[in-house]
Amino acid sequence: LCSGDPLAFGDQHGVLNTSVSPEFSTSIEERHVKLSSGATMQVLLLRPDNYPTEKPPIVFLHGSFHGAWCWAENFFGYFASQGYPVIAPSWRGTGGTYAGDGVKKSENN
Repeated sequence: LCSGDPLAFGDQHGVLNTSVSPEFSTSIEERHVKLSSGATMQVLLLRPDNYPTEKPPIVFLHGSFHGAWCWAENFFGYFASQGYPVIAPSWRGTGGTYAGDGVKKSENN
């Protein structure tokens, strides 16, 4: 992430069917980044229409019982429309990131 395009990382997995807004021409990308542990982490990103831009990327970090999707649904469109590239990883066991062998996911009641 340090040189060149800050959004050029991981293996592109596809484009999500998430609609940011009707007037926004760019789609949310889903990438999978291989970690040193061997696990793969899901990362969602959205480039603004004017990309590349001088504005720094904004990295959204979620809390418990969420995933990168919560930022993509509610905040990506606004910040990308302001010219910011946006990135959100899904932590281990959330979103599209594998929890690991023997890890039990919590059930929401």
